[in-house]
Amino acid sequence: MIQTKVGAALEKGKQKHLESEKDNEDKKHQIKYSKTEASKFKEVSSYLGVSRDSLIRQSILVTRFYYSDEISRIWLVEQVKKLQQCVEENEAAMSQELSLEYRDEKALEEMALMDCISGCVSFGLNILHKQNIVDKLSLEELKEFYDSDEPS
Repeated sequence: MIQTKVGAALEKGKQKHLESEKDNEDKKHQIKYSKTEASKFKEVSSYLGVSRDSLIRQSILVTRFYYSDEISRIWLVEQVKKLQQCVEENEAAMSQELSLEYRDEKALEEMALMDCISGCVSFGLNILHKQNIVDKLSLEELKEFYDSDEPS
C-alpha cells in the first residue's frame, strides 16, 4: 500500500514536470536582430565572457534599469518601438528562439513592452556595447577613477 502511494506520487510529480517543460517550450519568444547587432553580441559576449542568451536577458534588464521616471519612460518606449519596427522591417534580420526567465518577463510586463522584446534587447545591447566596447575606460581613466573617492 505504501509503495503504491509513493509510486503514484512519483508518477504525479513526473507528469507535472513534463507539463512544466511543455509550458516553457510554449513560452519561447522569437528574438530578431540585425547583422550589426549580431556583431555587437559577439563583441560584448566575448568581452564579458557570457553567452548570447545571457546577454539577451541582460539587455532586457538594462532597458528596465533605464525605465525609471515618467519622462525617460516615454522617450525609452518610443525608442524601443522604433528599434522593434526597424528589426521587423529588416528582411536580413537574424532570429533565434529563447525562453525568457521570470525576471525578464516581469521586466517586460512592467514596461508594457512584451510585444517589443527585440526592441528592448536592441536598446539594452546598444548601451552595453557603448559602455563596454566603444567607451571602454583607458588606463589613465582607470587610474583616475581608483585614485578618487568613488570606488569605495
